Amino acid sequence: RRRPPSSTLDRSSAASDVYKRQSLHGIALDTLVAARPAFEELSTQGRHPITRKIGYAALVQTDNATKAVWNSAVASPTRLREFLGAVPLIHDAELRGSLYPQIKQLLTATNDVPTLANASDNEVQEVLHDAMDALVAIDGQAKASFAILSTFVSTEEYSQVAVRSLRRLPKESWVAEHAPSVLESSLSFLYKIPTDELNSPAAQDAVAFGRDLASLLQPQARQTALDELDGFGVNVILIRAVPHKMVSVSYTHLRAHETEADLVCRLL
Repeated sequence: RRRPPSSTLDRSSAASDVYKRQSLHGIALDTLVAARPAFEELSTQGRHPITRKIGYAALVQTDNATKAVWNSAVASPTRLREFLGAVPLIHDAELRGSLYPQIKQLLTATNDVPTLANASDNEVQEVLHDAMDALVAIDGQAKASFAILSTFVSTEEYSQVAVRSLRRLPKESWVAEHAPSVLESSLSFLYKIPTDELNSPAAQDAVAFGRDLASLLQPQARQTALDELDGFGVNVILIRAVPHKMVSVSYTHLRAHETEADLVCRLL
């Protein structure tokens, strides 16, 4: 596996070790404990966002717990965002899962989080965007996550990220009774997009999401929704990345572009 240029990672032994191993699974506990100060420094003083996120993931793995690291990160919106970005990098599914209540609170009881209660509107919005991405990185909570994220589809400043995150959830976890209202919100978002931007990743995500939602409707309602969606976009193939289970893929005869979360390919 080829390592990125050194400019993309901090030149510290901790960052190098984490990068080469991809996870800290199987490393002796005393080795991890000895390296903890380096991981902590990396999480707060790393020169690049990705290395700070790696530092947070390494701390969680070293502690085999999330409480102390969460309490440190939640002290400021900036650190909280970087910790949320580290959640998909945590290899251990149980450790990731232990963070679900805290991430859920960010999205459902934002004002109860002291850091966010005193933050600017822009800071709150950025934290919630990252919380949505982190929420869907947690296994075993897909139905609950669908219900939470669905409430953001109708909100202009959150709809794009909410749709992207919802599409990462297994379709079998989608709640059919929510489909009509979520589809209506998704269509409302699409109607606000200028015609010349309907080919954008955000618009294509919303169209594909709407098609998937339509499959949960009764036949007549489904066809009506599909006819309406036909006016907005093109069929796409979505290749999802699972950060803690990365695999190499190759493709030919595809024209592709990347969104922040996915590789979206259109057949030639």
